Amino acid sequence: MKTSGLLSFLGTLVLFALASCATNYLPYVSDEYLTSLGFSPHEQQVEVFFEGESKPTRSYYRLAIMREQVNLNANSSKVLIDRLTRRSQRLGADALIVISDDSYERILTDVSIDNTYSYPQETMMALAIKYSDQIEYQANILTHAKVTPTDPDMFHRGGQLLFSPSGEVTGFEGGRLAEYAYDYSLELLWQNRQGWWYKASPSERINYPAGVVKRRFLERRRPYHQVTAHLLDQDQPGLIVVNRVRGQSRTARMELTYDEEGRITSRSWKDPFKGDMRAEREYDQQGHLTREIFHRKWASQEEEVLFVVTYNYLSLEDWEEALTEEQIVIPSE
Repeated sequence: MKTSGLLSFLGTLVLFALASCATNYLPYVSDEYLTSLGFSPHEQQVEVFFEGESKPTRSYYRLAIMREQVNLNANSSKVLIDRLTRRSQRLGADALIVISDDSYERILTDVSIDNTYSYPQETMMALAIKYSDQIEYQANILTHAKVTPTDPDMFHRGGQLLFSPSGEVTGFEGGRLAEYAYDYSLELLWQNRQGWWYKASPSERINYPAGVVKRRFLERRRPYHQVTAHLLDQDQPGLIVVNRVRGQSRTARMELTYDEEGRITSRSWKDPFKGDMRAEREYDQQGHLTREIFHRKWASQEEEVLFVVTYNYLSLEDWEEALTEEQIVIPSE
C-alpha cells in the first residue's frame, strides 16, 4: 500500500510538473528580435495582416518575430491576436504579419496509472513591423548607466551598467554598488527579456487583478535570478518579490508606485544587509528615464542617498548610423 501510494504520488507529481513546464513556461528567447533599434511604446491601432492573404503596401523594417500560445477554444485566435497586438505596441510597431497559426494536441502521461491525457493548443507567430515613413529618432535606446556613490570614499565601488545594442541590460563593470544597482535594477528584474523564462497565473491578491508572473533566469540549469511580479495591469507590476539573486536566496519585497502617466516614480524594499531601500526615478520632458536615486535607511539612522544611477541614450549620430545597417522591406506590386 505504501509503495503503491508513493508511486501514485510520484506519477501525479510528474504529471503536474510536466503540465506546468509545458503549458505555462514560455521562454522570451523564443522571440527573435530583428533590429538593434528601439521605439517608444504606444496605444495606437496596429494593422494586422495574414501571410498569404494580405500584406502591407508600405515599406517597413522588421522588428521581431513573436510567439503566443493558449488552450484552443472558440475565442483562442482572437485572444492570440490581442496578445500579439499589445506586445507589438510595446515594441512601437505599426503592424503585425501573422506568419503561422497552428493547433495541435498536447499529450501528457500519468505513469502511476499508465494513462495519457491530451488537450488542444493553439500557437500563433507574427512579425512585428515598423513603417519606414514612421521612423524618427527617439532617444530611448540605453547605451550605459553610470553608478555614482555619494560618499567620495566609496567612489571605487561605483561603475556602470552595460546594455546591448537593442537597449537591454547585459551586466555591469565596477565595484559592489554597481553590482547592487544591476542586481536590483528594473531593467534586469522586469524589463530584460533575453534568457528569462516566465510563468503567468491568476493572482490570489485583490490588489493585483492582472495576475502573477514568475520570472527566472537559468545558468547551468539552475535558477540564477528569480522574481515574482504581482501585476496591477499587464505591463505594470505593483509588487516584485525578489526570490533569488546570483543563485543566493533573497526575500526582498519591492513595492512600486506610479504617477498619473503610468511611469514608475519610486520603489522600496527591505534589504537584510543594507536596511530599508528606496529608489526614486526622474524623467525628462519626453518621458525618458534620466536618473534613479537610491536611498538607504539603516536601523535608527536617518535616511541617506547611497548612490545615483544616471542613464545615457543612443545619440542621433549613432542612431542614424545604426539605421543604415537595418534592412528595409519594399513590398512588391
